[in-house]
Formats: sequence, C-alpha cells, structure tokens
Amino acid sequence: MGGTGLGLLDEYGSNGAFRVSARCTLDDGHTVVVVNNSSADHPWLGDLARRLLEASYR
Repeated sequence: MGGTGLGLLDEYGSNGAFRVSARCTLDDGHTVVVVNNSSADHPWLGDLARRLLEASYR
C-alpha cells in the first residue's frame, strides 16, 4: 500500500440497501470500514477506503 509493502486485507459486500468496503493492513491493524446506502458503486467505495487508510498513516 502506498509503496510501503504492507500486507492488505480487502473485502467488499452488500446487504439490501447497504454497500460496504473494508480494508485492513495485516502488519499493524489499521482498519477502515465504509458503509454506504447511496448508489455509489464498489470501485468508488474501495477507492475511498484506500484513500482513508493511506491518510491514517499521515
């Protein structure tokens, strides 16, 4: 992730009206979960989760 070489766990899912993207770094446990009930698609949610996770290291 971001050139750091951290292992990354990435999970997408949906349940009725909700879409979820979860990302977690395996080395240190930084975790982001994005839950959305709009029409945003999974690639957009995944990109948002990635950017939030990268920001957690700043």
